[in-house]
Amino acid sequence: MKILLKVTGVGALALLALVFVFRSDASANDSPTCAPTTGFIPQFCVNVPVGTSVRRETTVPLSTVLTVRADVRVESGIPAPEVARLAASVDAAIARIEQVFDRPFTAKPRILVFATRASFARATQDLFGYSPETAASVAASYGGVFDAQTLTIAVSWQSTPGANLSSLLAHELTHLATREIVGQSATLPAWFEEGLAAKIQAGAGIDADAQLAARSLLANAPHTLDTVTTLAEWHKVYVKLGVGLYAVSAEAVSAIETQLGHRPMFAMLAEVGSGARFEDAYRAHAGEGLDEFIARFTGDLALTPTAQVGTTLDGSGNLSWTLGAFAPNTDVRIAIAGRSYDLAFTVRTDGTGMYRGTFGSTAALGTYTLTAQSATAHATATIDTASR
Repeated sequence: MKILLKVTGVGALALLALVFVFRSDASANDSPTCAPTTGFIPQFCVNVPVGTSVRRETTVPLSTVLTVRADVRVESGIPAPEVARLAASVDAAIARIEQVFDRPFTAKPRILVFATRASFARATQDLFGYSPETAASVAASYGGVFDAQTLTIAVSWQSTPGANLSSLLAHELTHLATREIVGQSATLPAWFEEGLAAKIQAGAGIDADAQLAARSLLANAPHTLDTVTTLAEWHKVYVKLGVGLYAVSAEAVSAIETQLGHRPMFAMLAEVGSGARFEDAYRAHAGEGLDEFIARFTGDLALTPTAQVGTTLDGSGNLSWTLGAFAPNTDVRIAIAGRSYDLAFTVRTDGTGMYRGTFGSTAALGTYTLTAQSATAHATATIDTASR
């Protein structure tokens, strides 16, 4: 028998939405491809093995939480204050997503929250048909999954920092809202579906570091979006490029929204839900082919090698600096010079050609020149710690 937990003292019991994660067409794939716990898109798993469209139950005992807008069930072991916060967060997140999509959810979102990684792993096997190996891998590292066939969100409370819970829910709820419109088996470009979830997750805007990641990625892999039209392709490319893939996809969706407008972009989803191909719906609204958009977007965003410096000191008195559009996975010689100061060292860029560092806490206040030199690229930047 389910235990009914009445949550009080949380006002209207509202909540949120975030971080994009798409899971689309039914397939027999159960290899996990998940985002790391830091970066543009924190803590979620994008690959969800799918099977029957019939919702299944889990052997993990769950208690029902009273919320206004969702079917929320939690495992015992989650502290009562966290349960109350979860309930409020869920209702608020749902309200946010419904506002963005300008439509209510067709049915109450189903959100199941598990107290430990072990119970989360067991539940993903029960609910979604994960293999034991996949379930263990997902539970060890990631905070949540969404299954398109059963329209169920599962969350690992132990793996999800409280500060990231709303973001995680927003992303997952975006996937749910998208699938309610287009259908569980409809075909959307993976970069669009993931980019939409990532964009909504980001809220007010994609931050400067994420924008740099997108531009750096396109400088080194200009045909990225061409190669991630299916979920299987997304997984394959993500392994190589990491969260920069989400950043560039979110940038692409933002560019489409700027070009078409908010309502027409979401109207495309409704047309896909009525049987149109996404490519045809885009052409009807934009007057150009999707391939033409991608070519123009890629050309507009790609960077030449650059070094950028942040504007705010951190708690240790450092300014951040970031390299972008250098060759991926390559050594770059860094020199930082100023009055009576000379420092040199070598760093290695990531898979998108980026590297992030900090400077300032160990040097006197003043102006310094940062020089970055690889075998094929060069960039400079000024670090001014005196005016911060």
